[in-house]
Formats: sequence, C-alpha cells, structure tokens
Amino acid sequence: STVFSKRAITKVSHGVGTALRFVLTTGIMLVIISAISLLKAGGVESVYAGFDGFQSITWGAIGAFVVIALTTGGTAIFLYYWGLKRVPASRSTILEMAFPVSSIILEYFIHNKALTSGQWAGAVIVIVAIYAIVRSQQKTLDAPEPVDARSDVNEQSVIE
Repeated sequence: STVFSKRAITKVSHGVGTALRFVLTTGIMLVIISAISLLKAGGVESVYAGFDGFQSITWGAIGAFVVIALTTGGTAIFLYYWGLKRVPASRSTILEMAFPVSSIILEYFIHNKALTSGQWAGAVIVIVAIYAIVRSQQKTLDAPEPVDARSDVNEQSVIE
C-alpha cells in the first residue's frame, strides 16, 4: 500500500490524493455492499445486512461518522500523503511497520491492558524485522563502491 500510495502521490498533490482515497474506498465499499445485497437476495445467509443495513443508521451516527472522517481520519490521511511526498517509500514502510507495536504499547499504558502472548510474539517479530531491514539498508549504504577494473589499468598506465 505504501509503494502504491507513493507512486500515486507523485502524480497528484497530497490533497487530491486524500480526496481520491475517500472516493475510491467509498466506491469499493459500495461494490462490496452491492455484492452482499445480491447474495442475500439470492438466499445466501450473511451477518451483514447489505443495503438494508442503512435503515438502522441514525442521523446521529451519520454526524459522528462525518466528524470522524473530516477530523482524525481525513487529517491523518492528509498528513500521511503530505509526508509520503517528502519521505522515501522504504523509510515510510518501516515506520508503518512500527504502528501495530506502538498501538499495543499505548493500549497497555493508557488502558492498562496487558499484552497477550500472541501480541508479545507479534511485537517481537515486527521489531526484529524492522531491525533487520534497517541493518540491511545500513550495510548497503556503508558498502564500498565497486572499483572499475578498467580505471585501475588506466591509472597504472598514466603512472608508468
């Protein structure tokens, strides 16, 4: 997703990227809801209501959804695309990998919820993966540039 977003954001502004993300995700959800509605009409049981589910939505819920979309959701995506234009995709991918780890750590400190063994294992795997990627990138950056054999011959010819 980061690489796709990075490629897309090079063609448009971060504001347009944010708007496109909202439009595309809305379109995708309408396709999914349509498919669920068609399946239900064909007799397939589903816990999802399809378009019938819209009947249970209140104006208060719609208002809350709009506030969330325009504040935390929209602002976060806007800032994400703004930063993505300025940060290499490899670095932003690594930073995104840290998000789940930071979430479970914050959950522990804010809500005093202890991590499950699966969460600990996942956090360790993600941290080790981030470390391995960073080390790999550092080795690539620290590696000496290959010497062109022809340039050595030319230098020796000049010296002799």
